[in-house]
Amino acid sequence: MFKRFIISLYTVSLCFTMFAQQEEPLQPKDSIQQEECYELTNPGARVLYANYYGKMFQYYFEKTVKEVKDENGTKSIQYLWRGLNKKKKPSKYFNIMGLGEGYITMVKIENGAYYMTYDFGWSCFPGERSGYLLKIPQNLKVGDVLEGGTLKFVSKGGTGKTFKNNELSCVDFKVVDESELETKAGKIRCLKITGKIIGTCNTLEINTTETYYIAKNIGIVRQESSTGSTFEAVEIDYGEEP
Repeated sequence: MFKRFIISLYTVSLCFTMFAQQEEPLQPKDSIQQEECYELTNPGARVLYANYYGKMFQYYFEKTVKEVKDENGTKSIQYLWRGLNKKKKPSKYFNIMGLGEGYITMVKIENGAYYMTYDFGWSCFPGERSGYLLKIPQNLKVGDVLEGGTLKFVSKGGTGKTFKNNELSCVDFKVVDESELETKAGKIRCLKITGKIIGTCNTLEINTTETYYIAKNIGIVRQESSTGSTFEAVEIDYGEEP
């Protein structure tokens, strides 16, 4: 029971006890040739992720680029995040949490380097934050070590309680492989990076091993956690070139 409780916190208390229906994958548009970084950067770009605990489907999570601003080589990107049920509609639980319309996040990309402040694990809570988890440069190769950071953020639990002292750090992240990854959104060439997330989240002590499969113009294609939770892209729209 305790393990189930931990997992529910890990996925922002949004786990549902239902199985994924078989979906016809949406064929992605041709990738924009202007490859800038390992993240969504084109206006209208969208990725729909399916979340599983083991083989059990939990919910969908959608990320969409709402606005892009470019000032002196620094991009400011606004994202809309939404949690969806198995029918890809806003779920009742998200409405109860006050997230029925989703929530907005902002990131900056400097000189092609993306500073990750959200993944799909402990750091996915909406709320005030400072710092970053990982610096992901524009160009990476197998063997490269990534610069880890520390993220401080405020979050709310399922009961509405506010937690102000969350602090997470990424350590020992490195690129361990490059390969074609089979997904419902098609074959995607990805870099595989692994490392640990440590710290405190909602009063819990965190020490998990994380694996990210990342691709240019997309960002995270697949995320695996030692807690047993997996997120994987099932639909991709690359948006329009600015």
